[in-house]
Amino acid sequence: MSKTKTSPAKASAKSKPSFQPRIVSFCCHYCSYGAADLAGTSKMPYPVNVEIIRVPCSGRVDPLHVLEALREGADGVMVTGCLKDQCHFVTGNYHAEKRMQKLAKDLEDIGLGGRLVFELMSAGMAGKWVETASSFYEHILQLGPNPLKKMKPEVKCE
Repeated sequence: MSKTKTSPAKASAKSKPSFQPRIVSFCCHYCSYGAADLAGTSKMPYPVNVEIIRVPCSGRVDPLHVLEALREGADGVMVTGCLKDQCHFVTGNYHAEKRMQKLAKDLEDIGLGGRLVFELMSAGMAGKWVETASSFYEHILQLGPNPLKKMKPEVKCE
């Protein structure tokens, strides 16, 4: 009796989860983008499904930017900025933190809780950026796909 061998490609395809979260990360130009860049140049592994958007300051990220990312199909959104008292725009990170805390509560109320994370870090904290991205990725894997993906309206032109 001969046994059929499974090729390594098929075996890895079976072990790969079918849901691959898409995460959008708004990174402050001066600090957290530097941390993400350092992580990349240092070849530190982090999920490949994290899309980085560089912004001048985390304080520039409006809640509407986060909502639009979720509406467009992101499964989770990270907003990262400078450490306390190290913001290049003085108080941008404080404003961002307040806005994102309120938005997180609002997202919880509408059934999208846990899909937003806000973290502060310096440009030299590549490890923290990788840890934040990786743990958020795992968290989103547990939550499952963004329910808004199913709600995209069909536009019909007549």
